[in-house]
Amino acid sequence: MLMQERLLRQSPTVTAAQHAITRACRVRVKTAAQKRHNQKIHENYWKKVNEFGEKFRSVLKGGLCCVCVCCHRLLYRRSVRKFDPNNYSERLSALVDRATSEPLLRNFERNHICFTCHSSLRRGRLPAQSKANGLALDDIPNDLKY
Repeated sequence: MLMQERLLRQSPTVTAAQHAITRACRVRVKTAAQKRHNQKIHENYWKKVNEFGEKFRSVLKGGLCCVCVCCHRLLYRRSVRKFDPNNYSERLSALVDRATSEPLLRNFERNHICFTCHSSLRRGRLPAQSKANGLALDDIPNDLKY
């Protein structure tokens, strides 16, 4: 109200004062609408962030559960596919047998292959990370263990 009274005193005519008051009210309404709009954008942003976080946690919920039959890496379920030697052509069967012949260290099922190894085998190449390539980690010395 103070602003309206000040504008009425400053304006020479009543209509000019009314226009000034109307403009001042529009500015207030506009800023309030902008605040509501910005608040809604902010709420939507955090809602989406929380949704993505929940989706990410649900993907990782099972943990590292699958071992690739070729590279023997412990992977998430979404990083592997079912392994079926019949999915590869006849000319690749020897390569597939060579790449997947190494026994797994633990008693994991031999029914998963990672996408990296799968794509290499489909191209007719021995996967770079394959256990058959001789790429294996040495045992951790006792001095370095916790």
